[in-house]
Amino acid sequence: MNTQFAAMMGARLLANLFQAANIIVLARAVSPSDIGLTSAIIGLSMVLFTITDFGLSTLISKSYAHGDHVTVASALHYTTLTTWSFGALAFAAGMGLSAAAVIPLSLSVLILAVAVDRCVEVRLSVPMAATRKVEPSSSILMRRATQMGLYLVFVGVGIPPLWAYSTTYLLGALTGYVQSTLFLRHLVGKEDSRRPAREVFGKGFAFGVKNLSYQIQYIDSFLVSAFSGTHSAGLYAAASKVTNPLLLIPGTLAASVLPQAARATPHQVRIFGIRVVLVLAVVLLLGAPVGFVLAEPVCVLLYGDAYRSAGLPLAFLLVGIPFAIVAAALSAILQAHGDERFVAKLGFVFAVAFVCAISVGALSNGPTGAAIGSTTVYVFNCVPLMLRMARRTAPLPEPL
Repeated sequence: MNTQFAAMMGARLLANLFQAANIIVLARAVSPSDIGLTSAIIGLSMVLFTITDFGLSTLISKSYAHGDHVTVASALHYTTLTTWSFGALAFAAGMGLSAAAVIPLSLSVLILAVAVDRCVEVRLSVPMAATRKVEPSSSILMRRATQMGLYLVFVGVGIPPLWAYSTTYLLGALTGYVQSTLFLRHLVGKEDSRRPAREVFGKGFAFGVKNLSYQIQYIDSFLVSAFSGTHSAGLYAAASKVTNPLLLIPGTLAASVLPQAARATPHQVRIFGIRVVLVLAVVLLLGAPVGFVLAEPVCVLLYGDAYRSAGLPLAFLLVGIPFAIVAAALSAILQAHGDERFVAKLGFVFAVAFVCAISVGALSNGPTGAAIGSTTVYVFNCVPLMLRMARRTAPLPEPL
């Protein structure tokens, strides 16, 4: 797991640098309001297509780890259908919003791009569960490198920035989709039978609730835009983009941990859980003060003086990252050991609390208030997970 996690993190961090470069170039070419609207559309689309994933990504990972290739093949088939069906509907809705002058036409393309990209991420559950390193890493790098390279070409030949960003996002996602189709032929055999859709979606429901609770974080820019305006959303989005490389850790860690934890003993996962919590304490002790000192200069350096006010929101967002990492790791372990319903219920509570905290924070104190609300919810989300983890993996009492 350690080598796979390291490979995935390295690939995701490098890919995120490509994506960050895109955003920096875009931010210097358009207004903060345009950045806020773009980030809001991406976040809302990611949440939408997490809902229409129906938890199949986690079900695929767990089923593959248990050798149930019939369920894996069935879930892959259904997730492909839902991606293109709901992606087409969302694209049509985006076209309608563009016709009504609510969003630019270019952002309709961005909605479809997110749908395809999410489908590729679901398909990566198979090589992740198979403890493969090349396929997941190369997929991530291929998508982002394609987007970055084409984006610079498109901007260089005079294509408007928003159109260049949206179109290259889609082309990068399609590149990953083609690659995933090829490697799935080798990792998942062609099954003669298929599980009924009702059975597959039923098994994935609890995982879907948890996945949604994790992805709900990407709706933050949309909420800030709704309650504090697109300019505030642009400042908040600029701050959150700086944290994106760190936000990759929870999802990557969870994807690596779940199949391994499904094969591990309670004692082994207990040791891992303790290590994660200890790392959290060290990171907070050493990193939080540095974040508050460097946040504002970093925002000015990356985006320009117009984004100086994004510094304080960035500092508060950085504090929440270690708690998000701990929550993702403990949730994956609990899911692997049959506690998916508890994780789903807690995830639902977290999602509601997150939306409320961001909304109230943005309404009362703009992007800084939203960042404080986000971090507060992450902190409180860890407490019940730690308690449940301690109870589930506690050593059995010695017989008398």
